[in-house]
Amino acid sequence: MDCAALKDRIAAYLDGQLGEAEQEMFEAHLACCPDCVCVTDTLATQAFSPLNAETRDRVCGATDFWQEMDCALGPSLTEMAPICAITTRWTRRRLNLPLPIVMAYAAAFGLAVVWGTRHMVRADDAVQSLERMSTEINQERPLTAEPQVRPRPRPRPQPYRLVSHPPQRGTF
Repeated sequence: MDCAALKDRIAAYLDGQLGEAEQEMFEAHLACCPDCVCVTDTLATQAFSPLNAETRDRVCGATDFWQEMDCALGPSLTEMAPICAITTRWTRRRLNLPLPIVMAYAAAFGLAVVWGTRHMVRADDAVQSLERMSTEINQERPLTAEPQVRPRPRPRPQPYRLVSHPPQRGTF
C-alpha cells in the first residue's frame, strides 16, 4: 500500500471498517513510513463530535464554506504529503502478494491469451469460409434466376417381345 492509498483509507482504518487483509497492509505501511504515522496519529487524537442540525446548517450552509475549508486545509495537507509517494516509480514499488497468487494470475493470463488466439484463428477461418460460400452463391444466383431448360430425351420405344403361353391341361 502506498501513501496515497493509505490517505484515502485512513478514516476507515480509524473507524475500524477495514478488512483483515487491508488492515494488515495498512499497518505494514505504517511500520515503515513515519510521515503516514504522523498523519494517522494526528487524526486519531482529534475528538470529533457530531453537530446538531442548527449548527450544521449554520456552519455548512454558508456560501463560502468550502472555499474557506480549501484555503485552511490546503497548506496543511501539502505539508503532510510525503514526497516519496509522488517521486517513486511504479517499477520500484513492492508487490505485497503471495507467490501462489501471482502464479495463479500469470497462469490465468496465459490461458486467456491462448484461448483468445485460438478463437481468433477460428473466427478468421469462419470469415474465410463465409467469403467462399458467398462467392459460390453469387456464382449460382444467375442460374437460379433464369433456369436453363434442357430438352429431355425421348425414351426410345422398346421392341415388344412376343411371349406365348400355351394353355395347359386343366386350366380351362
